[in-house]
Amino acid sequence: LELQKKELVRYVKETIEGIQQEIKENERKIHDCKNCFEELKLKTDFERKLEKVEEEDKEVIKKIQEITSQIVSLKEKEKLA
Repeated sequence: LELQKKELVRYVKETIEGIQQEIKENERKIHDCKNCFEELKLKTDFERKLEKVEEEDKEVIKKIQEITSQIVSLKEKEKLA
């Protein structure tokens, strides 16, 4: 009975040590990834800004095309006048 008790205590200690090791490893992984989350946030912000700039570019191109069409129309009217 005493031998079983010692083996059970040893097993419990080993199990606890294993769990503690896993906890330390997970804490290390979390610590290593703290900067990753910040970089991901920055990347997401950058992508949103890039999308906004691309949308603004489309609007500018559209306005340029409209103005170009107006210029062509005015030149044609000028020729007729």
